[in-house]
Amino acid sequence: MKCKLIILTISLSVFSILGSACGKEVASDNMVKKENVSQKTVQKSKEIADIFGENLIPKEQKNYYKKYFTQEFAEGRNDDISDWKDKEGNWCYPAGYQITWIPSDDEKMAAQQFPEELLADMSTDELYQFIMKAHGQWAQLAFDTYAYALSSYYSYYNFIAELMQRVDCAEVVHKYYAQTTDDDVKRYSKKSRASYSDPSDTEKQELFQLMEGMEWFFLYEEGKSVPDERVFGSAQLKPEN
Repeated sequence: MKCKLIILTISLSVFSILGSACGKEVASDNMVKKENVSQKTVQKSKEIADIFGENLIPKEQKNYYKKYFTQEFAEGRNDDISDWKDKEGNWCYPAGYQITWIPSDDEKMAAQQFPEELLADMSTDELYQFIMKAHGQWAQLAFDTYAYALSSYYSYYNFIAELMQRVDCAEVVHKYYAQTTDDDVKRYSKKSRASYSDPSDTEKQELFQLMEGMEWFFLYEEGKSVPDERVFGSAQLKPEN
């Protein structure tokens, strides 16, 4: 009986060691994958910053959103991940959430930043769809060009920076833009210079132009022509002399 117990104990010990080693190997593989994604994301980020250049993103405004993740603004942020999910566990905006371009105070700006945990857990497709459900005013009409608007959003909002830094962002943006109708383009494109008194139309226009601005940006990044260089702001993207 004692021999059987000893053999069983040894067997379990060996199995435990093998299981532990296997677990470490899987964990190691996951870490490598995360590191590879992280490296690609950083590389993408540098490319985007270089395209915008200091004409549109002065040094003091690069990654400006990071200031809102310091302890100073902890009370203003909505960091409770449960507030960003509905009862079924789907991503959603907290009750009363609204986007307001450059709010009047830092606390409001901090409240508009997405929880870092949310960004890390969402796929690029989920993140894109989530952003396109935002309520509020992006103030697209306040910007003369898409390049000016995007560079500002990229500097001030962590979720826009995260989305544009994803290596598959262009693929996702192109996919959804291809699904837009000619009528929507005529009604809401920045090229049309249209304005609306109905808040619901204005909101649709704001979100459409956010999507179209990214669509044109990635066309430019890929070396393709944009539908309207003046509206896009190609000249603004050129490096300073």
